[in-house]
Amino acid sequence: MEVKREKILICSELYSTNYGDGVIAACLNHACQLVNHNYVVDNIDWSLRSGFEKKIEHYSPGQHGINVSNHFTTIKRLFGWLLIRRKIASKKWLAQFKRSDLLILGGGQLFMDYRLNFPVKIFNFYYVAKQANCNVCCVACGVSSKWSAMGKHLFKRMLTYSGVKSISVRDGNSKINIMSHIPRLTPKVGIISDPAIFVDEVYKVKRKQKTRILGINIMHPETLKKVVPECQNFIIGKMEKLWKELIELLYQNGYKVELFTNGDPEDSKFMREIAQIVN
Repeated sequence: MEVKREKILICSELYSTNYGDGVIAACLNHACQLVNHNYVVDNIDWSLRSGFEKKIEHYSPGQHGINVSNHFTTIKRLFGWLLIRRKIASKKWLAQFKRSDLLILGGGQLFMDYRLNFPVKIFNFYYVAKQANCNVCCVACGVSSKWSAMGKHLFKRMLTYSGVKSISVRDGNSKINIMSHIPRLTPKVGIISDPAIFVDEVYKVKRKQKTRILGINIMHPETLKKVVPECQNFIIGKMEKLWKELIELLYQNGYKVELFTNGDPEDSKFMREIAQIVN
């Protein structure tokens, strides 16, 4: 007798310019196979991308606060995703959602509201999941402390959807934040480890023994300011000075330093600036 193989669809930022999101998706795939190797696992990118972009459009960091262009971007995103791209998402995903036994939404810092970028995309995911009457698990998601009123409304529609069977976040602060935003979710929310703990198994990475090479992951200060409320006072000049002094100290103590980023073009640009200052 043939055993029915359950179909799991992982919905993530699979083709994000931040390659860490793709790594998390690969680790989620691996975790599903560890639970049951008979699962049939497939993936979609819930930003509607079909692959990695060849040409990356640069944003201009530093545009924060009350700004006409910021408001225009937010309004354009709100109407573009909820009116036009929602129809595209439904056409692209509905049949695949209906064929799936479970949808997994995760991981990464998904429940973050920066000019409604993630709220509108997650709402579209919810809209199609509800159409298809799907069961959903939110897995190892990060949750920011600040949501706009509209962002909260859109996130809440997803998180309180009757098809959501479990919600897990990746750290204690995220649990505090999500319970603060939507107190009724408290009994449903758990904490689990970030899926990236499986990265060595997925990519066959082995730690080098007795190495004097240290890697430093560089992020643009403006990127940190937009995603981490505690970093709002970061100043580019001071961050450059911090990295320069740290790298020089490591050199003095006999270490070789390798700078890297997660793939975002603005992070890479800032990394090159740091390298030029040090050299």
